[in-house]
Amino acid sequence: MQDGRPAGRSLLAREGIVRVAVAGSILLVLVMMALLWQHWSSVREPTTAILVHGDPSLDGARITVESADDPAEPRVNVTLGQERKFDPAIFRYPGQYNVTIQYPGSGPSVTYVVTVDHRRGAIIDLPTTVTVNAQPGDKVILTNSDGASQTASLDSKSTRATFLLMPGRYILVRTRGAAPLPPQELVIEPHTPRQIDLPRME
Repeated sequence: MQDGRPAGRSLLAREGIVRVAVAGSILLVLVMMALLWQHWSSVREPTTAILVHGDPSLDGARITVESADDPAEPRVNVTLGQERKFDPAIFRYPGQYNVTIQYPGSGPSVTYVVTVDHRRGAIIDLPTTVTVNAQPGDKVILTNSDGASQTASLDSKSTRATFLLMPGRYILVRTRGAAPLPPQELVIEPHTPRQIDLPRME
């Protein structure tokens, strides 16, 4: 007949090892959670975004965002394109920023000053491209409802004038030589590129 005491001690020893392993695992998880919380609470992350709305006619436009409050803060560079559906969201810390848009090709450069806070970002609606097909030597003038106008003079080889226009109503005037031709009214929709073919004049 065998003595059962060694088997009992072995069982108790195994139970003790299991308890220590479980307690160690719980302690390890708690330590990892504490480290993650400390890292999360100490890392400063952007909380709001600057939204830039464009359209395919502005494909390749370069967007540069610089902090007006802290010159040491790194600038952010984004290219307007299909991969972001021409509507990039640029996440930033609360503050004031200079947002510079360099339009494609030889287009102009425009800077917007925007302010973002913890709950509200900023939205920049870009103009859309309107292309007017005319004749060499024509002058094309587009005037909005506020009286501001843009003018393009076509040289002896040009047949196309390109404008960047915000949504609204415009009056298009085409001049050949010194004589203006009858004006034409246009309605420009947001982010909707247009091509306007003017009739050929002899």
